[in-house]
Amino acid sequence: MNKVDSVLYRYDFFNDNRLTMPETPLIYRKHWIAYISPIIIILFALYLCSRHNAFLSIVGIFCSFSAILRSIRIASITWTLTSSYLIIERGLLPWKKYYAAIPIFQIYDSSYRAGMFGYFLNYGSVWARRNDGNNSTFYDKSMANAKELSVQINTLVHNYETRRKECHS
Repeated sequence: MNKVDSVLYRYDFFNDNRLTMPETPLIYRKHWIAYISPIIIILFALYLCSRHNAFLSIVGIFCSFSAILRSIRIASITWTLTSSYLIIERGLLPWKKYYAAIPIFQIYDSSYRAGMFGYFLNYGSVWARRNDGNNSTFYDKSMANAKELSVQINTLVHNYETRRKECHS
């Protein structure tokens, strides 16, 4: 390791007082629009249960149960942004829970996409690309404040890169 790399290694990027991120983490969840399809399925299931047919009632109960589980899964998805990590969580059961803590220095960039309704209702799809050699991508659709989340991630990545370049010079 040369002298510049050893200084870079010892420099604590995440405790730099020039960070623009607040100390409290920013938590982003799914937009309420993501719950529309489970609600429609539940209403359809209630309609099936109201019919006086045993088979349709069983199908209705199964559909409503699966829609409730889907809405619980949707509610469990969070993207938490701190000054040093992007934390993505989804799932409720401990043995099935997905948890990814991505350090800011491993993120290449973030992008978002919103359609016409997403633009007016403030939701969209968010991508965070990682540059750990295999360029893995994290993606979620129907995220509330998708543009703000993407801008915050890109700001942190830019601040990190700026501080890293200052250390090298």
